[in-house]
Amino acid sequence: MVTKKRKNEPFFVPYLDRSPGEYMTILRHVGVVSVAKIMAVVAAIFGLIVGVIFALFAAVAGSAAGSMGMGQSPLWAGGLGVAAIVIFPILYGIFGFIYGAILAVIYNVAANVVGGFDLDFQ
Repeated sequence: MVTKKRKNEPFFVPYLDRSPGEYMTILRHVGVVSVAKIMAVVAAIFGLIVGVIFALFAAVAGSAAGSMGMGQSPLWAGGLGVAAIVIFPILYGIFGFIYGAILAVIYNVAANVVGGFDLDFQ
C-alpha cells in the first residue's frame, strides 16, 4: 500500500504491507551534487584505467616505430602515454560529474512522476 507523497513526508517512505523484519522503502529523491561527486570519482578511476592502457599502447607503438627506423624518437610515445595517464582521469572526472548531475536531475523528475525505486532493507 503506497500512498501519495504529502508535503512534509520524508523521502524514504516505508511500505505498510510488509511482514515483520522486512522493510521496503521508496527512493523518491537523490542529491544532485552527491550523485555527481560519486560519478566523478568512478569516472576518474575508469579514466585512469583507460589512460594506463593508452600509455601501454603508445609505448608499444613508439618502440615499434623506433625499431623500424622511422626516423622519429620513441620519446613522443612515452610523453603521450604520461599525458594520457594524467589528462584522461581529469577529463573523465569532469564529464562524469556533469553526467552524474544530469542523471540525478532526470531521476528526481522521473521519480516524482512514477514513484521511484523500491529498496528492500532487512
